[in-house]
Amino acid sequence: MRRNFIQAALSCALMLFLFSCKKDSTGGANAGGTSFYSFEGAPSDCAGPVVAGIYSVGTALNSTNTITLSVNVNVEGTYSMRTTSANGVYFTGSGTFASIGSQKVVLTGVGTPVRTGSFSFVPATNNTCNFNVSFGAGGPSAVFTYAGAPGNCTAPIVSGTYSSGISLGTSNYVDLAVNVTTPGAYTIITNNSNGIIFSGSGVFTAPGAQVVRLIGSGAPTTTGSFSYTPSNNGCSFSITVTPPAPPATFTYNGAPGNCIAPVINGTYAAGTALNGTNSIVLGVNVTVAGSYSVSTNSSNGVTFSGSGNFTSTGANTITLTSSNIPSAAGAFTYTPAGGCSFDITYTGGGGGGGTDYLKCTIDGVAKDFSTNLNGILVLGAFDVSGDLGVSSFSVSVVDNNGAAITVGSYSKATLTNLTRYCSASFLPDAGSPLNSWQPFPANSNPFTVTIQTITANRVTGTFSGDIFDFMGSNKKIVTNGTFSVPY
Repeated sequence: MRRNFIQAALSCALMLFLFSCKKDSTGGANAGGTSFYSFEGAPSDCAGPVVAGIYSVGTALNSTNTITLSVNVNVEGTYSMRTTSANGVYFTGSGTFASIGSQKVVLTGVGTPVRTGSFSFVPATNNTCNFNVSFGAGGPSAVFTYAGAPGNCTAPIVSGTYSSGISLGTSNYVDLAVNVTTPGAYTIITNNSNGIIFSGSGVFTAPGAQVVRLIGSGAPTTTGSFSYTPSNNGCSFSITVTPPAPPATFTYNGAPGNCIAPVINGTYAAGTALNGTNSIVLGVNVTVAGSYSVSTNSSNGVTFSGSGNFTSTGANTITLTSSNIPSAAGAFTYTPAGGCSFDITYTGGGGGGGTDYLKCTIDGVAKDFSTNLNGILVLGAFDVSGDLGVSSFSVSVVDNNGAAITVGSYSKATLTNLTRYCSASFLPDAGSPLNSWQPFPANSNPFTVTIQTITANRVTGTFSGDIFDFMGSNKKIVTNGTFSVPY
């Protein structure tokens, strides 16, 4: 499927070059295969992504690890797509859209997670969105039952305010009672109803009665009562969505200067995705109760946000969270609109150096994409990918005859070279749906990958050449590319 993605992307790139892919005729929809489509939720969070399967460090993904996304199809036809790589994995899928309008696509995970935490993925290259996947500590899968299954959940505890049009946050969660018979890792996700889902993952360390917390995501589209059933033969619980309250009026403690005694929870490291443990609690004084939705400036690739309702006036707090990936180490300042300012200090993080690496120079600037490094070598294909903060880079070589990848040079794919070729993808911001930069069919400095060595567990090589944006109108020059990656 990964090879189909490369061929489809290259075919459309070739058509663009020959002026036979007309962007105006589809309103800028995403071209993948012969179809044209856009992702629901673009250009921000994907609308109601359904994450299935167990995601544990050191355990290779398989056919049970899937992401279901909603797309709006403009033109029927085939599609083939692959997400950005993060934490050693990516998701890929292909198929055919037989009708126009809202459709579902299922992407299957590839690779082996290397660390715990929540990581962001971006499918395709245009009119796209982003979704998060949480990775647990690993170990065997847990066996458990829900209290009340297969009927209504026994005494579910529903927390948070649910109003139409207001995005959910970490304060929107449901606690469910379970009975664990075999300790181990778990990943739970409910159905998508009214634009929201609930999910959670973790590890049961002992058998017996336990409680799992499922955190809500998405934004309710309408009012009413809606039912949710978690995966793994779960029980059912209901969420009541009310009309949104009028906007609140409030001031931040310390505004317009530094925030007074902000509570900063969690650890912050360059190259490591933030998650629900990374929260900022700010004191506010509410003069008119009501709804709020606030967001800070973007700094170091990170934006903090939060929403909810104030039910009383006077002293209250706002909790801000983020799922972005910090770009660099150092201290960075954040200020919500009309608010006070607070600083976050990021440590140096992981990646870079050592015997495992993916490095190159882009337009004269040295880049080290050695964080979350991942190598895959199978019959007929090799792929290496890695991150640099919010950026990512991947290099691939393919033999469509199904022959083993061997030492030697691989040139970029063209209309006359679709059997044994190379490809690459550079995304400047893996946390946002920006277009990827890839080799283009015609230029004076063609992209080339050279495999130098292949051992029982490692591949080394070099790469260089020009890469272009989706329309082929802007160019970046890649030099001094080198990699050494285990597989």
